[in-house]
Amino acid sequence: MSRNSLFSRRKGITPPLEELRARLTNAKQQFSEMEQEINGLVNEHWELLQQINHIHDPIFHRLPPEITSDIFQLCVPEISFDTESFNESNDDDIWNGITLRLGLTAVCREWRRLAFSTPHLWTFVPVHFHKEHMQRNAEVIQEWLGRSGQMPLSIRAYANERWTPSTEAVNLIDSINRESRRWEMLDLRMPYKFTSLFVGDPEESGLSPLRSLRLEVNAMEYELPLGFQRRNVTSRPVNVLLTWVRLKSVEIQWDSITWVEVEGGIYMDECLELLKNSPKLKHYHVIVHRLINDLTIDWPVMGTMPIFLNKVGFPSLKRLVIKGGRGDNAAEELASFFKRSPCPVEVLVLDDTLYTSDDIISVLMQVPSVIQLELLMDDDEAPPEDVNLSPEGFFKFLARTSIIKDGSLPTFLPNLRIVWFEALQAFSWDLFPHVFGPLSELHNPLRRPLESFHLSFYADIPDDHYYIIDKEPALDLLAIRKAGLDFVVEPEANDGFLFRSLDYHGIPYDDLEDSNNPDVSSEPPPDSE
Repeated sequence: MSRNSLFSRRKGITPPLEELRARLTNAKQQFSEMEQEINGLVNEHWELLQQINHIHDPIFHRLPPEITSDIFQLCVPEISFDTESFNESNDDDIWNGITLRLGLTAVCREWRRLAFSTPHLWTFVPVHFHKEHMQRNAEVIQEWLGRSGQMPLSIRAYANERWTPSTEAVNLIDSINRESRRWEMLDLRMPYKFTSLFVGDPEESGLSPLRSLRLEVNAMEYELPLGFQRRNVTSRPVNVLLTWVRLKSVEIQWDSITWVEVEGGIYMDECLELLKNSPKLKHYHVIVHRLINDLTIDWPVMGTMPIFLNKVGFPSLKRLVIKGGRGDNAAEELASFFKRSPCPVEVLVLDDTLYTSDDIISVLMQVPSVIQLELLMDDDEAPPEDVNLSPEGFFKFLARTSIIKDGSLPTFLPNLRIVWFEALQAFSWDLFPHVFGPLSELHNPLRRPLESFHLSFYADIPDDHYYIIDKEPALDLLAIRKAGLDFVVEPEANDGFLFRSLDYHGIPYDDLEDSNNPDVSSEPPPDSE
């Protein structure tokens, strides 16, 4: 094929340059016409939407904006302070309320404009610091804060344990701090060390409007010396919920508190200090995990025991000492406490707290874990004359329940080994030896393992301190001593009253070890012949 023929063929396939330019001009003209047509359709689309919105909303556009704003506020639920504990708290209601607010802005342009200009809708500010795209989230929150105008704010901030504050997050916290004059509720659920970032506006001073404070932090970090502290500001909230936060790390005034719940990370001196400094308190609930296994409570103020015991729990408590509380109906409150909040108490000391047998039994029925029991009385204070303080009922119940029998009696102190008991009134000595149970059942595995009973007895003791018990109880106590069980009766230690009674009744006790014989005086008791 010749070169001229090839050129001719190519010329027949490829249009000349002038023709290509003409076709390009024509395409541009058609595109411009189509673009104008699309723009016209878009404008027509928006005009039709506005007409539709105008038709479907025949009321709101005729109402004053203030009325419409009030209607909007009535359509969305209030988001109140979350009083549920951290295990029971459910965020679904919160986010449903937020979704409803955002839904108002999606109906039409007019509704969106009006909703955005209704500050009350945007007073609850949720912040997820650990979410992705923090820059965009920060912009949204900034807009949210701006829409709230000058209304009081409720801030709820979330961050998980892996969160590390980014520049955007720090800037956002600064923005929230600058609005601290409007903080009405502050709810921080984040690692402990980051709660201290919410210090408020450094130029703010005086009394803070903060009414509700919730701090929920990582349980492993509660010992860090950080918490909630404000600069030159006094916070006097009404509602406080703390989870694994030490009270001493929260700088607030407690005199206005009416509702408080604390879980974990609290010490008992702080609990009592809180009670003392909260005269308006109506709701008080404390749960202490792992920290408390030895607790002493002294009640100097009447009326505090019911408040405290009805609102606390100690799932790890091993030793409990309670002093005082007679006038607070201590038996009922203690029984209710142990029944509601079982704890593995092994050593229980009730000092001047219970003083009737019914009181003692009702409480001890609820603590089968007790190994050592101390029931002490204030012998310096005259007991009430109209109250039966004799321990006979308690001694009888110990004897009746010394052997566990299926279906006969509720299990009563099945682990008890040691008892210290102070008696303020006289009792029949015939009862005391039987608290150990029948000696014939000493090796019965169903027998209560009681092995030591220390009895302090001061009532009806003659001034010369000579005391003689009847022959039968003396024989029973002698048998108990021979069986290897331990009992001590004060004020005469070393079995002085027992040996004197045995001598008085002519009962030999030579087979007892000499160490148990306290060199009894040869002088006979005053009432002997």
